[in-house]
Amino acid sequence: MLQQYLLQEFERRTKANPNYSLRAFARDLEIHSGTLSSILNQRRTVGAKVLTHIMKKLPLSAADKKKILSDLMTPAPVESEKPPVIDEEVLNIIKDWEHYAILSYLHLRKAKKAPGDMAKALRLPQAKVLRALTNLESAGLISRDGGQLKVTHKSFITSRGIPSPALREAHAQYIEKAKRALTEFSVNERDITGTTIAISSKNLPKAKELIQQFRQELSEILEQGEADEVFRLNIQLFPLTHKKTAEISK
Repeated sequence: MLQQYLLQEFERRTKANPNYSLRAFARDLEIHSGTLSSILNQRRTVGAKVLTHIMKKLPLSAADKKKILSDLMTPAPVESEKPPVIDEEVLNIIKDWEHYAILSYLHLRKAKKAPGDMAKALRLPQAKVLRALTNLESAGLISRDGGQLKVTHKSFITSRGIPSPALREAHAQYIEKAKRALTEFSVNERDITGTTIAISSKNLPKAKELIQQFRQELSEILEQGEADEVFRLNIQLFPLTHKKTAEISK
């Protein structure tokens, strides 16, 4: 309930001022923007002190405050399932980009799920979609329930820091699609930017952690509400200088 009220209030303020940002909302609530982001994305348990402070800053009625307190006192369901780790054998089966796109497409509740509809939406030959569905089913990533296709896991993860030819191939295909997006989509439909910087190599591990955290937080923001499109987020960080030969990783 607290998350809902915060989102409603944030939406109300952005309608009044389209330039109103999440950082500005956090400033007006007098809390850290990271704390606000964690609450909105339900990654943080709200303590009594923070809750009391936020409720003072929100235009809430006594009934609304009672609902929020009641909701927070109700135990949340325990997440028992962790995202499975996909091994190299499965990655070899689903290395082509359309497998990942189809998995995301199946999360679109209102989209038609027939192979022909998926082929049209993803601009693929129907034969390729059928092959990808067979691969995903054999890998245990989708199942059929009364003729309906269902994703067996909300998400999955791959190993980190281990060279993977299959992941290299998948990344290469997505980079190629990003190049095509430069001409196929308007600037209102895409965001492709970059920066070139001189860095200290010792900070790379921290940079990778921040990129992973950013991907997770951005995914949680974009997944709010009902999904109606499939997007791909690419983040590329790579050297332009070659002072040594490094092992090629994923």
